[in-house]
Amino acid sequence: MAREKRPLDKDTSSDGMPEEKHQRVPALASVIVEAVKMDSLQKLGSTLEPLLRRVSRETGRRRIERVLVMLTVM
Repeated sequence: MAREKRPLDKDTSSDGMPEEKHQRVPALASVIVEAVKMDSLQKLGSTLEPLLRRVSRETGRRRIERVLVMLTVM
């Protein structure tokens, strides 16, 4: 009487392939939620970009002015 060999992987599906080999497909709802999040982040970024550019430009100008003042005092 021959015995069947035990599989090494305990996570095998009905077709004999390990579970990790199967590609998992995300649920439609989670895909939609991710798309809405990405769209919201892109809108926020495009809204904040001009403000951030202006603030960084002004900060840079102030620093350059300080350096120039320090150089002319010396």
